[in-house]
Amino acid sequence: MDADQEIRELVTDVWEEVLGHDGFGPDDDFFAVGGDSLRAAVLVRRLTAAGVVVDLAGLVRAPTVAGIAAAAAGGTGSGRPGITAVPR
Repeated sequence: MDADQEIRELVTDVWEEVLGHDGFGPDDDFFAVGGDSLRAAVLVRRLTAAGVVVDLAGLVRAPTVAGIAAAAAGGTGSGRPGITAVPR
């Protein structure tokens, strides 16, 4: 399994915990599938604790599982801080 897939699975697992359901796909917007500002803060904290460092601005820029995983793996090319994967 490649690093992007590992990050995607980790992000998906954390989303399921925070949202309380698994009825979303990798391209669904966090806020459209039940996320709100409080859940976003919890999501950011849990992802960061799991090694995917994301801030709220990063979540707003990339509010999907696929977007967070791509940004954490270095796929955004934006050069802006917001989402990074921290090796464990």
